[in-house]
Amino acid sequence: MGVATRKRRKIVVNGRKFVWQVIDRMPGYVLQVISEDKHFLVEYPLGNHDPYCLLDVMGGELPGLPDAGHCTLRIHCPQFGDERSATSSTVRRLIEWCLYSERKLIPVDVSGKPVSPEGDELRIRQEQNFAELMKKLESGESPSGM
Repeated sequence: MGVATRKRRKIVVNGRKFVWQVIDRMPGYVLQVISEDKHFLVEYPLGNHDPYCLLDVMGGELPGLPDAGHCTLRIHCPQFGDERSATSSTVRRLIEWCLYSERKLIPVDVSGKPVSPEGDELRIRQEQNFAELMKKLESGESPSGM
């Protein structure tokens, strides 16, 4: 089943169909873009004056982002729109940047701070250390350092 097009604008980029709309999300407006097959779904905040904005990726298709589609991911992106409006040109530039350009993706957390791969490695090591500690406790060994 295709994506609903009622009250949404249509655009074709590189022969592929998309729909878009501007949504009033307090405290501001969001440009939502969805591909016809629903694999590409992003939300871009309008009215941001920073040099880089935060793009929410909810669909499973974003080249260079292997975890796309599992949960909402947030990445840094350049400015595409102005205050509270979006044009077909804005939407086209956003889609082309997401799908067809060479760019470096910077995943960020909810507050917009970059998520480093080192942070993931640290979390994995902590989980492994915790699992080893639990095994020692279950086997009756005394954990080192206690």
